[in-house]
Amino acid sequence: MIDLMTARLHLSPLLDSDWQDFLTLHQHSDVNHFVREPDPICKIRAKFITALQPWVYESGDWLSLKITNQQQEFVGIIGGFCEDVFSARIQVGYMLNPAYQGLGYATEALTELLRWLQSTYQVHKAIAYCHHHNLASIRVLEKCGFVVEGRLSQNYRLGSIWIDEVQLGKVLA
Repeated sequence: MIDLMTARLHLSPLLDSDWQDFLTLHQHSDVNHFVREPDPICKIRAKFITALQPWVYESGDWLSLKITNQQQEFVGIIGGFCEDVFSARIQVGYMLNPAYQGLGYATEALTELLRWLQSTYQVHKAIAYCHHHNLASIRVLEKCGFVVEGRLSQNYRLGSIWIDEVQLGKVLA
């Protein structure tokens, strides 16, 4: 079982009891602003059920870990998926409850996740995609050592609008 600790945070697998926090996070308009239009509950539930399953690095499925603070409050989720086994490349992402944004939690959690992925799976490179206006998330990634590798024009559809994404990468090994 994955069980990661930092000075202030605990990263661990989701449990059935996390459903309400998971749902609230996925329905929050501020959280979804740069990501997607909020999904219907049935789709969020399907994501949650998938996230409860044991993670296999090579599967191509998302690893979803809950982030809790020292008070055991649900801060958000973080994870990634192996995009290419041969190239040892993983895509990472995170969603934090707005009440916990701006406190350094995303940076701290991502730093620990990357350390664990590299030491456990010898991941060579981590990548992330960000809405080009999501400057806070781009700053988090840069604090973790990611560099902007390019801007992808009209790469992602957010509702009915095509948006540009920034691709960031970090070589881990």
